[in-house]
Amino acid sequence: MSNMFCFQCQQTAGGSACVNTGVCGKQPSTSNLQDELVCELIRLAELSKNENKHSAAADRLIIDGLFTTLTNVNFDDSAIKNFIGRVRNEQNKISRSEAEKIQVIDLWEGDTDIVSLRSTLLFGLKGMAAYAHHAMNLGYTDNEVLKWFYKGLCEVNREHNVTEWIELIMEFGQVNFKCMELLDKANTESFGNPVPTRVNVDIKKGPFIVVSGHDLNDLSQLLEQTEKTGVNVYTTARCCLLTAIQSSTNTITWRATSERHGRASRRNLRTYPRRCSLPPTVSCRQDRATRTGYTPHQSWVMTAWFTSHVQEQAKRISLRS
Repeated sequence: MSNMFCFQCQQTAGGSACVNTGVCGKQPSTSNLQDELVCELIRLAELSKNENKHSAAADRLIIDGLFTTLTNVNFDDSAIKNFIGRVRNEQNKISRSEAEKIQVIDLWEGDTDIVSLRSTLLFGLKGMAAYAHHAMNLGYTDNEVLKWFYKGLCEVNREHNVTEWIELIMEFGQVNFKCMELLDKANTESFGNPVPTRVNVDIKKGPFIVVSGHDLNDLSQLLEQTEKTGVNVYTTARCCLLTAIQSSTNTITWRATSERHGRASRRNLRTYPRRCSLPPTVSCRQDRATRTGYTPHQSWVMTAWFTSHVQEQAKRISLRS
């Protein structure tokens, strides 16, 4: 009997599923709590629909709850337990007795194709929740997107044939595009339109803060708080490119390194931009790194990767035409 079941990411064990411990380090207790939270969110969505009662609190719980269960976003068991409690409290405000009557489907049991299609919709909802979460933090929401979170969770809890699942997933895709547009609007209206920007990513001694997320609002506040303090902010290269766009006139020095299998290389930075991150030693031992001013053994200055990438793509298009 397996201790857990998780196949959310492309790195899942054997290309099938993590059943003992996640390759990302996720423990069975965390995985099972995430599943429990998803079930409670489904129950909240069903209850809200049945009783025709929706609230801003429930909207936020569903979005943040789904985001919490996305791959390796949150491995804090106590935090997930507390979140489950908050969801149940919201259910109680609607009707505890009715909530207890709602049966939730076994997410991972059934015909292989059906489970895969059900999971596609569920994982898609989790991804859209990340977009909606960041947009909501900037004060942007969309009623159609919010309503589809309820619909999507309710449909996950229904039996459908293959054709019906595909139709649902295609419908969801259109709503997901709308949510992406919402986040784009939130970011551009809050931080300006993106332009290719030259950024300095060398590594220097001194105190620093490691940022691994993609919340531009949090990062913007952090930059304002650390400006002219001598504290350097390190982030993943893809986030560095995004946020440097917003702060191109800021005096903050942006730094990032690239790693693949623990070794830095210029080629990796250009060829695998989505893998760029700080070395594991730094990110996993953040407190010690901050105290000692530890810096990786190899660094370089990456200038305008985005610009060169666009130029390369333009050349390829020109040659084909």
